[in-house]
This record gives sequence, C-alpha cells and structure tokens, in this order.
Amino acid sequence: MKHLDEACITPIKRQPNSSIFDITSLQRFPSDLHNDSDDFGYISGCVFMTWPSNGRKKKILFKICTSPDSTSYACFEVVLAAECLAAFLLQGLELGAKDELSLDLEGGTIFTDVDKPRASGALPIRLEYSTGIRMKVIKSHRAEQWNGRVLDTWLWDPDSLSANVRRDTFGTPASQADLPSTPQTPKLIKSDSPTPLAGRKRPRASTVSTDTPIPPKKLKPDIFVEDIEQKEPRKLTKKEKKALRAQQRNNRLASGVHDETQSPPRNDASRDSSSKSESSSNAIGVVPVESDNSKAVSLGLTSAANTNVSREELLESEIPIKAPIEGPLAMTAGLYSGDTRYTALKQATKGTKNIIGVVCSVDGPSKKPFRDWSCSMTMIDPSVCSHKDGSLTHPHKYSVNCFTKAYEQWLPHPEVNDVVILRGVKLTEFNGSPSAIGYHDSLQWAVYKPETRKMDHNRGSAPLSVRLGQDGTGAVFSPFHDARPQEIAYCSKLAAWWRAVLEKRREELGTVHQIGGGVPEKEIFSAGSKRQHRLICDAGPSVPPNGYFDCTVEVLYGYASEAANQPYDIYVTDYTKNEQLTPVQYKWCPSTALAETVLRIQLWDGARELGTSMQTGVIYSMKNVRMRVSKGGYLEAKIQEAKIQPLDEKEAEHNVHLREFLERKTRWQSNDDNVEPQPEYDLIQDAKPDEFFSCIVELIHATFTDEAFIYVSDYTCLDILPRFDDPWAAGLEHGIIRIKLTDGQVEMAKRFEVGTILSIKNLRLRKSYSEKIYQGLLGGNQRLIEKLTDGNLIHADMKGQLSGRKVAIKNGTAIDSDTKPTSKPMSAEFELEVEPKIESATVKEIGESIIKPEAKSLTRQARKSAQSPHDLGEDFKSYQRATISEMQACTRCPHKFRLKAKAVSYFPKLLQDCVITRCTRCNIDLPSKYRKCIACDIDDQALEYQYRLFLRLSEENGGNDLMVAVTNEGPFLKHLKRVNLCDDRDAFLAFLDTVEPFLGNLGDVQEGREIRKKLVEPFSPTLDFMIETWKNVRGDKVYELRAYLPVA
Repeated sequence: MKHLDEACITPIKRQPNSSIFDITSLQRFPSDLHNDSDDFGYISGCVFMTWPSNGRKKKILFKICTSPDSTSYACFEVVLAAECLAAFLLQGLELGAKDELSLDLEGGTIFTDVDKPRASGALPIRLEYSTGIRMKVIKSHRAEQWNGRVLDTWLWDPDSLSANVRRDTFGTPASQADLPSTPQTPKLIKSDSPTPLAGRKRPRASTVSTDTPIPPKKLKPDIFVEDIEQKEPRKLTKKEKKALRAQQRNNRLASGVHDETQSPPRNDASRDSSSKSESSSNAIGVVPVESDNSKAVSLGLTSAANTNVSREELLESEIPIKAPIEGPLAMTAGLYSGDTRYTALKQATKGTKNIIGVVCSVDGPSKKPFRDWSCSMTMIDPSVCSHKDGSLTHPHKYSVNCFTKAYEQWLPHPEVNDVVILRGVKLTEFNGSPSAIGYHDSLQWAVYKPETRKMDHNRGSAPLSVRLGQDGTGAVFSPFHDARPQEIAYCSKLAAWWRAVLEKRREELGTVHQIGGGVPEKEIFSAGSKRQHRLICDAGPSVPPNGYFDCTVEVLYGYASEAANQPYDIYVTDYTKNEQLTPVQYKWCPSTALAETVLRIQLWDGARELGTSMQTGVIYSMKNVRMRVSKGGYLEAKIQEAKIQPLDEKEAEHNVHLREFLERKTRWQSNDDNVEPQPEYDLIQDAKPDEFFSCIVELIHATFTDEAFIYVSDYTCLDILPRFDDPWAAGLEHGIIRIKLTDGQVEMAKRFEVGTILSIKNLRLRKSYSEKIYQGLLGGNQRLIEKLTDGNLIHADMKGQLSGRKVAIKNGTAIDSDTKPTSKPMSAEFELEVEPKIESATVKEIGESIIKPEAKSLTRQARKSAQSPHDLGEDFKSYQRATISEMQACTRCPHKFRLKAKAVSYFPKLLQDCVITRCTRCNIDLPSKYRKCIACDIDDQALEYQYRLFLRLSEENGGNDLMVAVTNEGPFLKHLKRVNLCDDRDAFLAFLDTVEPFLGNLGDVQEGREIRKKLVEPFSPTLDFMIETWKNVRGDKVYELRAYLPVA
C-alpha cells in the first residue's frame, strides 16, 4: 500500500502465500489507511455499490467496519485501473452489492485528498490498484463458484493482458521497431514492489517507466533519496532503445543469467534465498531507469564489467542525496480517529470540518453588550508550517473565531503553545485567507496541555451540558469534547513537532558573536520574548512580548458592572505618567495630576474572582498583564489569571520593585502640585439626614455576620441617633453611629481593629425601614474608610480634638462649646424644614411627601423631597380627580388630572438607557454606543444628552393602561446631570434615587429578565400621580407626570 503524500517509500515484502487473509492480526481498518500505520495487511468488507467499467477504470464503493470492536461501518472508494483492471476482467468475476471480499493492500495507492466523496457519508479516501490486485472472495451472490477462492492478478499471462489492455483502451498496436529482439518480459509479475502505469496521478514510490522492463532496486533502510519524481526523465529515441536492449542482453550474459524460459527479472535478487546477491541489494535508492539507461547508452558502455562500474559511479556522483527529515519534523498533518476525520489546516477550506492545531496567539473571551461571548485564536499544523515550502519560519497561521451565548467557560481558553481540538467548525474565508467559525450550538473543543500531557477544559462552575430549546427543552448539547486515545496521541505528537520546529528556528538563527561588553548570547535571544516587570509609563501594546508585562501598583478604585458576564474593573497607579491612558474624571480621583497616572485594568476569569476582594489603597503585584488599545483609542489593560498578590510595605527590604514604588509614591506626595484636596470634616452632632458628610471617628465595635456593621463615634451627640445598651456603648448615648457596609467597604473595614482612628468619607444618615432608626450607609468600592496618615496636619488636629472629647467624657467633665451638641434637637430642626407654609390638609400632605430634586448636589438633592407645592409652582387643588378612562375621554387639552394608580412597567427596558445622545446639528438621535455623530464627524460639541422615560400606569381595578412621560425638562429630571449614564456611575445612582420611589423594584425585575436571572415578584407603590396633558407638534396628546403623593 502506498500513500501519495509520502516523499520516500521503502518497498514492503509480500508474503508468498495466501494465508495473509487467515491472520486476523493483519486486518486493517479506516484509521490504518488514513494514518499509514502499516503498509502490510488486508481489509475485509462488502461491496456497497459498484459502477460498470468504462474500459479504463472500475469503481467500487467498499464498506468495512470502522474498528475491531465497533458495530459502525464506513464506506470508501476502491478503483481498479490500467493493467490491474485488464487482468481482473479476464477472470469473468462480476462483483455486485453485498459481495463479501478481502483485499490485500499490496500494490494499492491511498489517496487522502478526496474532499468530495461520490456517496453521501463516504470517507475521503480512495484506494486505487493500477498494477495488480490480490483479493479473496468470501461470498459472492452472482458467482458462487468463486466463494472461498483467491484471485491474484500478479500471476496471469501477460500476453493476454496486453491484448486486453489494447482492446479496452482502443490503443494503437506497438510497431515492430519498438519491440525488443528478445522475448518481451511480462509486465504483471509477482514482485516486491508492483509498478503502476505512468499516468496523471501515480504513487511517488513508482518511478519505473512502462517502456523498460528493468525494475528499481531495493532501497537501503537508512538512506533516503530526494523526491525524484519532480525530475521527469526524457523519452528515449528508437536508437537508444535498441542500444539499451542490446546492453541489457550483455548484462544478463555477463551475470550468468541464462533462463531458457525467459523468466521475468525480479525487483530484488534476494527473492531466491540461495542467491549470493543478498548483500548486493543494499542499493543507494530508487533510480530512474530511463535516465540511468540513457547515460549508459551515451557513454557507449559495452562490457558488463564496465557497465557495473559506471553505474555505481553514476549513482554516487549524480543522484542527489538529501539528509533525511527524521523525528517529529517528519510528521504529517491530519488524523482519522474511528469515524471522525480531522482535516489538515491547509485542506480545511470549505464545509464543516474538525481540526487540530497548535495555538500561536489567543485573544481571551470577551462580551459586548447584548451580544454573545467570543474568543479568537490563530493555530498551525505541519500542513501550513513545513520545511518543504519554506513556511517553517513563516507559517501560514489559521484564524479561528468561537462564540457561545450563556457561559464564558464554554469557550476554549488555551494558552500559546497548547494544542486545541475543534470539532464542527464552519470553514470560510476572511480577507482572502481561510478561517473557521465555531458556533454556540455546534462547536466542541478540548485543550491539550503539553506540560501535563493531559486534556483540560477548566469549565469552572459552568454546567457540563444544556438543552438548546426554550425553557430547558430540546436537544442536549455540551461544548466539551472527551478526547479519544488516538486524538490525545496525535496532540502529543503535534506538541513534540512544535517543539522541534522552535528548536529548528533557533538553529537557523545562527551563531551570535558577542563583541565588546554586550549582553550574553542567551540574553540576546530571550530578551524579546521574556515577560518583564515594567512601569505603566513604559508599557504598551507593541512592547515585547505582545504587550505582556508585570507591574507593582496601588488600587485606587474597583467597579463591578451590574450586567452579567462582564469583567471586574480596577483603576490602579504606580505614580508614573502615560499620556496614552484613558482620561479619568471621577470623584474618587479629584487630583488632576493623579488622574494622568491611573490605568484601567479589566479582570477576567480567575482574576475577576480575586478582584472583588481587592482593597483600595493596597499595593499589589500583578503578573501577566496585557496592555491593549480600547475602543475609544486609549490604553487599557487586562488580566485573566489570578496572578495577583498583595504586598506589605515591610517587604520593601527584600522586594526591589516594591521599594522603588514606595520611593515614587513618597516623591509624589511631597510635591505640592500633586497633593489631593482634603474633604471638609464635620462632627457627628452637625450631621443631617440624607446629606453626605465626612468625619474623623474612632472604631468602637464591629460585626460581620449576616450583615456588616461598624459602630463609630467622635464623642459628640446627635438626638436622632439610637441608644445602644451594650457594654461597649456605655456613656455614649446618642453619640454612636451604626454604619451598614455593602460592596467593597466590608473588606476595607475588616482591616481595622477596635480603637483605630478612621477617616470616613461620603457618609450619610438614613432611616432604616425595618427598625425605624437612623443609621449610616456606606457602599461602593471607593476608598471611603482610611486610617489616619501621619504627617497630615488636618488629621492630626482632628485626632487631637477627638482624644480631648474622649477624655472629657470618661472624666465626666462638661463638654466645651466647640463640641457641645446643638441646643435644639436635630429632629426638631428637621421638622421645621418640612413644615408646610400653607395651612390646609392637602398642602400639609403634599409638603411631607412630594419627592423632587432641588439642590445643586446631585445625589443629595436627588433624594431630598420637595418641601411644598410652591416649590413646583403648582396648586394641586386645581388637579381634577379622574380615572384613566375619564382622562382618555376628556377633550380638554391642556388639562390637569389626579390619578390613583401604580407603575406596572417602563420604557426603555434598562434604566441606564434612559439618556439618549442627540446631535443638535443634524437633529437626530444617535445609538447609545456612539460617542459622536458620524454624519458630522467633526467633534462632539454638537452632542446633547436628554432624559427620556415613559411609565405605564395601571389602576387597581384593572381596565385600561395609561402611558405617561417623564420629560427631560420636567420637575423630576431637570436638575440631573446630562451625561451618558453608562459612563458616569454617580449620575446613574442619582437618577435611580429619583425614579425608585414610584418604580419600586421594577428596575431590578426588568434587568433580571434581560440577563435571564431568576425572576422576582414585581412591586411598585400605589400613588396619587399629578398629570398634565398637552399636545405635541404632531397634534398628539401627551400625558406628562408632574408630581406624585402617597395615597391618603
């Protein structure tokens, strides 16, 4: 059996008897045919389909078992052609469907480049016999006399075959001038290496022309010859043929070969065990006989001795001998495993295929809003990276894009140099180059790790499989492929091949000679490929290797997106400036100078889980970070692996990078231009409900059970604060704030011990809905709780005053005027603020309940209620009580209505989409992801942000619903900041504070539906809504929400 893709083939000796079909260990299967594991053996099966002979070829679709233990079958094409077909037709054996046969593989040629089999489901393999075939008829339904017999075309009379060939192919009879003077040697013989006819396609092992009967000599087992089929031998003239035949007769006479029956010559004299020429069979290689003979004729060699000498000289001097390609580099791409074929990347151009390759580059999983998870990679195998075509150092990389919907872990996430198995990928072209796409419902994959020599899926908490239909129904699908032993072995060979390729590339770099005081040769080679520790100012996407670097940074802020399957963002600094970084304008970074040093890093996969526990103000060592360019055109970074370690300043003595970081930070803080503005600190006695304030306090107590609370005091009193009867609160009646911690503030507070003096920012007092007491609220991931730093004069002064008040309380002395509580209780002051100015029951009700943003501070005033109807400039007595049906039937417009109802839904679906971007120059609305108008394409000065929110109101008794607009210039939204809510979290929180009182939990319900979380029971309060009607420019009636009140 020969493979067309082999460069050098050593002939395999065939057993001289027919017992080969009786040895079950010699039976071969489709995987053996594809992988060329053995050239010796036979296949057994039955005829699935056959086509009539056209005189040149006879095609048979042969069906065999896929493996010894398998019950599945596969079909492939068997072709009888040329002399083999002529000898077969002479026997009168007619093959038909269901005939059971065994075929000897000797003399057959395997073609594995069959992309489109004739029959559906057939294997891409063609086994072609052109010089002879040997088959055993196990059972024939048309010729029972052949049952159990062996048909061997190598043994039949060549004269009848020649006539049959001429008759079947309508060839012209040979002229007498072309016939040799001696009896013609038969072409079909029992030999070690059957010689197929020359044709358009032929095995590379066959180089003997049909014009000459001299067979090639046997190959030495340890010497390979360059592919000689590339050099087409010239055709001999008639005179040269006659001289050649005469020379052959002389050779036979000189060697003592005088057979009266003129038996055909053998391929190898060792066929006769008593022959002395066994040692002479160590010929150098397969010689093109035509070329060799033509040289003999041209040299005029007449004696047998001279002929032999000249032949050896010619072989040594003329035949190009090439160093063998041995070891892993000789690997052939492609695998047939059971009933599955893995196509070589060079042949993977159309259709749906399975491929295996070595990963050259990979871009980790990512997800854009409202889109699928995706990742991309490039891969190679020996078919696109070979020494034959010069692509060993510059391979043709194959690009692959993979997609999945629900789970990030369902995407392959290999590392560079890993081997990845991809099944069911759709082959296509991108920019003229072949590529593959793996879809969410068809891609199956596995990753082979060369270090562990094991397959790895690393699916984490993702499910193994799901049903593709809605509501958990439909077909079961899993993206994780369980690799078979053959596939694992192939991956191992592929990894060894890739190591050999890398070693070969190193060798081809040549020797590096060091001149002068340069770096050593080893460092020259590895400097560009080894990841290094870098400063933020020195890192970049093009900095070797591929933008990866290690760093030592301080975390300034952390942010977890509310959308599912999104990375955890942290903002870090190492106090070095990089002008290409994303501009930072947030409250947690008030210093403009510091903002120029802040790098945004997205944490994916394992790093994301660790990122949620990272604390602001802590120094971390981060490894394998990659710098890249964001969609906005600025530099940002990402990290996937959990290679993040917190550092203690005490380690600076042994950590040079930490020591240099602390030195940079000290120099930065000593610069007056870089000093961050300090907040204004207030005493607890001056705090007001729902207003932000900062304070310096002492940690009195802390609990971290079901909920996290810390208890702090600055030793001043506020009457609205609760009284605690615990021993640790003795003597501090109405002087302790219980602060409820959420988000990242919980981990920050755990760092501090009781008795620590703390600086707390952005604290506000709110009444607990369950306990009806005032408590502090502190959330988010900003660095809001800090230990007082030495050297800060403001901190030192406030700390001194706090210590003085603490001593005074313990000693029982009076508190001085500076720290004495206000003469009037805070609760009384608060009541005065909301006291109605109009003496009426309606007005009093309105004054206590209307929620309307009125002040300059966004978050503070978004929660502050309107104090009286005069704040809105409205008299709610003029609003007519009505139902939805009455409002819709009313013809008066404009008009004012008072409706008792509740919100049941809203539009748009997500609250962060309630701000639209509008181009005032073109007067059009832009998609939310646009940051400038494409039509103008000049600058963003013409952009305007506008709020748009619509409520669907419904009455308790059902009936019609009413769509109400909360307008951009209305009383609720006109004081909010005009920004893209997806970019400004503070503005988004202020907007939530404004709409949540009448929306209830509808925002959470709608978001849960979008991300397919477990649905919660929707709830929204029943309110009295003040609604005005007016007509827009198109004449349509608009219902606008002006205010709302709790139901009396």
